[in-house]
Amino acid sequence: MKLASVPADRRPSVALVGGGVHAVVVADCIRAAGRACLIGYADHPSHDRTHMRRMAVPHIGADEELLARIEQGMIDATILGMAGYEHMAMRRKLAARFGERTHKWWTAVHPTAAVSPAAALAEGVVVFSGAAISPLARIGRHAVINTNAVVEHHAIVEDFAVISPNATLCGCTHVGESTFIGAGATILTGVSIGSNTIVGAGAVVLDDVPDNSVVVGNPARLLKHREPLVAHLAEAV
Repeated sequence: MKLASVPADRRPSVALVGGGVHAVVVADCIRAAGRACLIGYADHPSHDRTHMRRMAVPHIGADEELLARIEQGMIDATILGMAGYEHMAMRRKLAARFGERTHKWWTAVHPTAAVSPAAALAEGVVVFSGAAISPLARIGRHAVINTNAVVEHHAIVEDFAVISPNATLCGCTHVGESTFIGAGATILTGVSIGSNTIVGAGAVVLDDVPDNSVVVGNPARLLKHREPLVAHLAEAV
Protein backbone atom coordinates (compact mmCIF):
# COMPACT_ATOMS: atom_id res chain seq x y z
CA MET A 1 0.00 0.00 0.00
CA LYS A 2 1.38 3.42 -0.94
CA LEU A 3 1.66 5.83 1.99
CA ALA A 4 0.18 9.27 1.61
CA SER A 5 2.85 11.95 1.45
CA VAL A 6 2.82 15.11 3.54
CA PRO A 7 1.94 18.11 1.37
CA ALA A 8 5.07 20.03 0.38
CA ASP A 9 3.48 23.33 1.42
CA ARG A 10 2.58 22.18 4.94
CA ARG A 11 3.66 24.88 7.37
CA PRO A 12 4.89 24.06 10.90
CA SER A 13 2.36 24.57 13.70
CA VAL A 14 3.52 27.07 16.32
CA ALA A 15 2.09 27.98 19.74
CA LEU A 16 2.83 30.87 22.07
CA VAL A 17 3.88 30.33 25.68
CA GLY A 18 2.14 33.28 27.34
CA GLY A 19 -0.62 35.50 26.01
CA GLY A 20 -0.07 39.04 27.28
CA VAL A 21 0.43 42.32 25.44
CA HIS A 22 3.86 41.34 24.06
CA ALA A 23 2.36 38.14 22.65
CA VAL A 24 0.14 40.26 20.39
CA VAL A 25 3.20 41.54 18.53
CA VAL A 26 4.81 38.09 18.42
CA ALA A 27 1.62 36.71 16.89
CA ASP A 28 1.57 39.47 14.31
CA CYS A 29 5.22 38.80 13.49
CA ILE A 30 4.61 35.07 12.95
CA ARG A 31 1.61 35.69 10.73
CA ALA A 32 3.32 38.41 8.70
CA ALA A 33 6.29 36.13 7.99
CA GLY A 34 3.93 33.39 6.78
CA ARG A 35 6.37 30.56 7.50
CA ALA A 36 4.27 28.93 10.24
CA CYS A 37 0.67 28.40 11.27
CA LEU A 38 -0.05 30.02 14.65
CA ILE A 39 -2.51 27.65 16.32
CA GLY A 40 -2.89 29.19 19.78
CA TYR A 41 -1.29 30.10 23.07
CA ALA A 42 -1.01 28.77 26.62
CA ASP A 43 -1.44 30.82 29.79
CA HIS A 44 -3.00 30.63 33.26
CA PRO A 45 -6.79 30.23 33.14
CA SER A 46 -7.18 33.48 35.10
CA HIS A 47 -5.19 35.65 32.67
CA ASP A 48 -6.83 38.43 30.67
CA ARG A 49 -7.73 36.96 27.26
CA THR A 50 -8.84 40.24 25.70
CA HIS A 51 -5.68 40.87 23.69
CA MET A 52 -5.48 37.40 22.19
CA ARG A 53 -9.19 37.38 21.37
CA ARG A 54 -8.73 40.59 19.39
CA MET A 55 -5.92 38.89 17.49
CA ALA A 56 -8.06 35.75 16.94
CA VAL A 57 -5.47 33.53 18.63
CA PRO A 58 -7.18 30.61 20.44
CA HIS A 59 -6.44 29.78 24.08
CA ILE A 60 -5.06 26.24 24.26
CA GLY A 61 -5.11 26.08 28.06
CA ALA A 62 -2.47 26.15 30.76
CA ASP A 63 1.17 25.11 30.25
CA GLU A 64 0.49 21.43 30.94
CA GLU A 65 -2.12 21.27 28.20
CA LEU A 66 0.33 22.76 25.72
CA LEU A 67 3.06 20.37 26.86
CA ALA A 68 0.68 17.45 26.37
CA ARG A 69 0.00 18.53 22.80
CA ILE A 70 3.73 18.83 22.15
CA GLU A 71 4.32 15.30 23.42
CA GLN A 72 1.48 14.03 21.22
CA GLY A 73 3.15 15.55 18.16
CA MET A 74 0.35 18.05 17.59
CA ILE A 75 2.59 21.12 17.79
CA ASP A 76 5.89 21.53 15.95
CA ALA A 77 7.35 24.47 17.85
CA THR A 78 6.72 27.06 20.55
CA ILE A 79 7.87 30.62 21.21
CA LEU A 80 7.84 32.76 24.35
CA GLY A 81 5.11 35.41 24.49
CA MET A 82 6.38 37.74 27.22
CA ALA A 83 9.34 40.14 27.29
CA GLY A 84 9.04 42.87 29.95
CA TYR A 85 11.96 43.25 32.38
CA GLU A 86 9.64 42.03 35.15
CA HIS A 87 9.23 38.76 33.23
CA MET A 88 12.91 37.92 32.78
CA ALA A 89 13.03 35.22 35.45
CA MET A 90 9.71 33.71 34.34
CA ARG A 91 10.94 33.52 30.73
CA ARG A 92 14.03 31.60 31.81
CA LYS A 93 11.99 29.20 33.93
CA LEU A 94 9.48 28.56 31.14
CA ALA A 95 12.28 27.96 28.64
CA ALA A 96 13.87 25.44 31.00
CA ARG A 97 10.56 23.72 31.69
CA PHE A 98 9.55 23.39 28.06
CA GLY A 99 13.11 22.54 27.08
CA GLU A 100 12.92 19.42 29.22
CA ARG A 101 10.28 18.08 26.81
CA THR A 102 11.54 17.33 23.31
CA HIS A 103 10.36 20.00 20.91
CA LYS A 104 11.60 22.94 18.87
CA TRP A 105 11.70 26.65 19.69
CA TRP A 106 10.48 28.83 16.85
CA THR A 107 12.48 31.85 15.62
CA ALA A 108 10.27 34.65 14.27
CA VAL A 109 11.54 37.42 11.99
CA HIS A 110 9.15 40.05 10.62
CA PRO A 111 9.44 40.40 6.83
CA THR A 112 10.17 44.13 7.13
CA ALA A 113 13.20 43.54 9.38
CA ALA A 114 16.61 43.79 7.71
CA VAL A 115 18.69 40.85 8.94
CA SER A 116 22.05 40.26 7.33
CA PRO A 117 22.62 36.69 6.14
CA ALA A 118 25.96 37.00 7.92
CA ALA A 119 24.25 37.55 11.29
CA ALA A 120 23.50 34.63 13.61
CA LEU A 121 20.11 34.16 15.30
CA ALA A 122 19.66 31.44 17.91
CA GLU A 123 16.47 29.50 18.65
CA GLY A 124 13.49 31.36 20.07
CA VAL A 125 14.61 34.81 18.89
CA VAL A 126 11.98 37.37 17.87
CA VAL A 127 12.84 40.22 15.49
CA PHE A 128 10.03 42.76 15.05
CA SER A 129 9.15 45.06 12.17
CA GLY A 130 11.71 47.59 10.99
CA ALA A 131 14.57 46.18 13.07
CA ALA A 132 18.06 46.00 11.54
CA ILE A 133 20.69 43.40 12.39
CA SER A 134 24.04 43.88 10.67
CA PRO A 135 26.73 41.39 9.55
CA LEU A 136 28.45 39.27 12.20
CA ALA A 137 26.03 40.34 14.91
CA ARG A 138 25.00 37.45 17.15
CA ILE A 139 21.61 37.17 18.88
CA GLY A 140 21.27 34.62 21.69
CA ARG A 141 18.44 32.26 22.61
CA HIS A 142 15.04 33.82 23.29
CA ALA A 143 16.34 37.35 22.83
CA VAL A 144 13.93 40.01 21.56
CA ILE A 145 14.89 42.68 19.02
CA ASN A 146 12.00 45.09 19.11
CA THR A 147 10.42 47.41 16.54
CA ASN A 148 12.97 49.61 14.70
CA ALA A 149 15.83 48.57 16.99
CA VAL A 150 19.33 48.51 15.48
CA VAL A 151 21.97 45.88 16.26
CA GLU A 152 25.13 46.83 14.42
CA HIS A 153 28.02 44.73 13.13
CA HIS A 154 29.83 42.40 15.57
CA ALA A 155 27.39 43.24 18.36
CA ILE A 156 26.49 40.38 20.71
CA VAL A 157 23.10 40.10 22.40
CA GLU A 158 23.14 37.26 24.91
CA ASP A 159 20.32 34.84 25.82
CA PHE A 160 16.99 36.31 27.03
CA ALA A 161 18.07 39.92 26.53
CA VAL A 162 15.44 42.39 25.31
CA ILE A 163 16.27 45.32 23.04
CA SER A 164 13.34 47.76 23.14
CA PRO A 165 11.91 49.82 20.25
CA ASN A 166 14.28 52.31 18.59
CA ALA A 167 17.24 51.30 20.76
CA THR A 168 20.63 51.27 19.02
CA LEU A 169 23.53 48.94 19.72
CA CYS A 170 26.54 50.33 17.89
CA GLY A 171 29.24 48.09 16.46
CA CYS A 172 31.11 45.63 18.69
CA THR A 173 28.84 46.16 21.68
CA HIS A 174 27.92 43.37 24.08
CA VAL A 175 24.64 42.98 25.99
CA GLY A 176 24.61 40.36 28.76
CA GLU A 177 22.03 37.67 29.56
CA SER A 178 18.59 38.74 30.76
CA THR A 179 19.41 42.41 30.30
CA PHE A 180 16.75 44.94 29.27
CA ILE A 181 17.70 47.85 27.01
CA GLY A 182 15.00 50.55 27.21
CA ALA A 183 13.29 52.29 24.32
CA GLY A 184 15.49 54.70 22.40
CA ALA A 185 18.63 53.90 24.39
CA THR A 186 22.00 54.07 22.62
CA ILE A 187 24.96 51.86 23.47
CA LEU A 188 28.13 53.33 21.94
CA THR A 189 30.72 51.36 20.00
CA GLY A 190 32.59 48.73 21.96
CA VAL A 191 30.64 49.20 25.21
CA SER A 192 29.74 46.11 27.25
CA ILE A 193 26.54 45.88 29.31
CA GLY A 194 26.47 43.25 32.05
CA SER A 195 23.85 40.59 32.70
CA ASN A 196 20.58 41.17 34.60
CA THR A 197 20.91 44.89 33.97
CA ILE A 198 18.38 47.57 32.99
CA VAL A 199 19.32 50.47 30.73
CA GLY A 200 16.66 53.17 31.00
CA ALA A 201 14.75 54.57 28.06
CA GLY A 202 16.73 57.18 26.12
CA ALA A 203 19.95 56.51 28.01
CA VAL A 204 23.26 57.04 26.20
CA VAL A 205 25.82 54.57 27.50
CA LEU A 206 29.43 55.67 27.03
CA ASP A 207 31.21 53.20 29.34
CA ASP A 208 30.91 49.57 30.38
CA VAL A 209 28.14 48.70 32.83
CA PRO A 210 28.57 45.88 35.40
CA ASP A 211 26.12 43.05 36.07
CA ASN A 212 22.99 43.67 38.17
CA SER A 213 22.84 47.41 37.53
CA VAL A 214 20.22 50.00 36.60
CA VAL A 215 21.58 52.93 34.58
CA VAL A 216 19.72 55.99 33.29
CA GLY A 217 20.36 59.34 31.64
CA ASN A 218 22.65 60.97 29.07
CA PRO A 219 25.38 60.20 29.72
CA ALA A 220 24.19 57.09 31.55
CA ARG A 221 24.86 56.92 35.28
CA LEU A 222 24.30 54.23 37.88
CA LEU A 223 20.90 54.61 39.55
CA LYS A 224 20.97 51.51 41.73
CA HIS A 225 22.08 47.90 41.98
CA ARG A 226 19.73 44.95 41.42
CA GLU A 227 19.54 41.62 43.17
CA PRO A 228 21.44 38.90 41.27
CA LEU A 229 19.36 36.95 38.77
CA VAL A 230 19.40 33.82 40.95
CA ALA A 231 17.19 35.66 43.47
CA HIS A 232 14.64 36.51 40.79
CA LEU A 233 14.67 32.93 39.54
CA ALA A 234 13.83 31.68 43.02
CA GLU A 235 10.80 33.99 43.16
CA ALA A 236 9.46 33.27 39.66
CA VAL A 237 6.38 31.06 39.47
